[in-house]
Amino acid sequence: MLRNTDTDNDEYIFHKAVDLLPQESDPVYIKLVRLAQSRGIKAYIVNKIAEGVEGIWFTRKGMSIILIDASLEGADRRFVMAHELGHAVLHSNANKMLYFRDKAYRGRIEYEADQFAKRLLNLLERKRKQERTGRSKFQPKPEPEPDPPTGAGVVREYIVTAAVSEMAA
Repeated sequence: MLRNTDTDNDEYIFHKAVDLLPQESDPVYIKLVRLAQSRGIKAYIVNKIAEGVEGIWFTRKGMSIILIDASLEGADRRFVMAHELGHAVLHSNANKMLYFRDKAYRGRIEYEADQFAKRLLNLLERKRKQERTGRSKFQPKPEPEPDPPTGAGVVREYIVTAAVSEMAA
């Protein structure tokens, strides 16, 4: 979480944030930021979020915001962005209090965001490769129809898969 004596000032984040998207040359990262923006999520690269925090997603006064640590580059930056985007898509109704108090709950939430990030990045990379080879339309690799979800873990995997598929559409 952000800690600063100036947190009452709604503009604090935006004064500290440096939006480097126009300077960004990584096409996959740019696609991730544009996906976020298409869902009303603002993404910023900042010099320092907090000790040990590489990225964070939160809402403030109705705005959904992702902050990424400026020290991250390449694959690390892409993964953290996709992970935080996963939180925004999957966990908007997550219990924030339980997240900080219950290690198992936090572990499940982080696992889901990791799975979302891995699948989304894989999908975007495949799409990018197919676009470079001159194919006119991206055709995702067909996945077999899943069996109806039965257990909590299966339901979560189903939700992650569905969310990634919806984002890639």
